[in-house]
Amino acid sequence: MNDNIKDNNEAEDVSGYTDLSDKSEDSAVPLNFDYYKKTDYSAIGKTLAIAGISVLAVILSVAAIRSIDKRKEKAIESEIEATTYYSDAYPGSPYADDTKLYEKGYTNNGLGYTLYEHHARITEYKDIFIPIDFTIPDTIKGLPVTEIDYYVFSYCKLTSLTVSNPECIFFDGDDELSPVAVDTEIIAPEGSDAQRVAEKYGNKFTAK
Repeated sequence: MNDNIKDNNEAEDVSGYTDLSDKSEDSAVPLNFDYYKKTDYSAIGKTLAIAGISVLAVILSVAAIRSIDKRKEKAIESEIEATTYYSDAYPGSPYADDTKLYEKGYTNNGLGYTLYEHHARITEYKDIFIPIDFTIPDTIKGLPVTEIDYYVFSYCKLTSLTVSNPECIFFDGDDELSPVAVDTEIIAPEGSDAQRVAEKYGNKFTAK
């Protein structure tokens, strides 16, 4: 009889599982591992892939923008290097030899300028039809304004033009056209080139 009990126990051990047949369905432990829900790693992979692509797109966009900016800077530098102004060697200017261009632009009130190594030159005025009292700045970006290019104010409707820097000169053309419209009053220091222009071309002059 003991041998029968031993055989039965060995038979139970061979199975490797606990008999849960008598337990209720709710308390039963499933032995099939496919029963458990598996984590869907494919969705996580897709999310990471999309995030990686987005980051790469941002990096490429930034690189492209920087490349465009560099090309623009080089184009501007090439334009400046290739530009030759007929008035660069104006004989009456104390800065006639200062011809290396560094920057071109406009002030907030529409005054076009060119910056050189040691001085600034006025090259254009946009609002020529507005009758206002206008003042030439003494400096632009730290550089003294010492030159006013040909005919910048020849056709302007300015009521007055003030030139505070006594070293600032006007470029005269080969013709008799005034550098400043004759109806414009010129306000400047006595003995300045602005006074010379006023007296030569018939502008009203007021000493500053």
